[in-house]
Amino acid sequence: MILKKKNKNFLSKVSDNEFLGIRIPLHQMTEILQKTKKPIVTTSVNFSGKHFITDLKKTPKEIIEKINFAIDCGIISGTPSRIVKDGKILER
Repeated sequence: MILKKKNKNFLSKVSDNEFLGIRIPLHQMTEILQKTKKPIVTTSVNFSGKHFITDLKKTPKEIIEKINFAIDCGIISGTPSRIVKDGKILER
């Protein structure tokens, strides 16, 4: 889901425009992180327009060098999230 930020500068390292994407994946790690009762800020583990990552070991070096930590949940199956803005599904 894409939401408009009240303050364009809010989380500017994650979103450099006036919008912020919200995603809650259906995964066991989501349930574990929800128990912390703390917000988790992250970004996609791929470059825009490039294939999505399903195995942490295949994450590009350029991404690994910029992250604080990663949790290896093994090989992840599934497909990328759909992006919904103003009730419409956007193409990637």
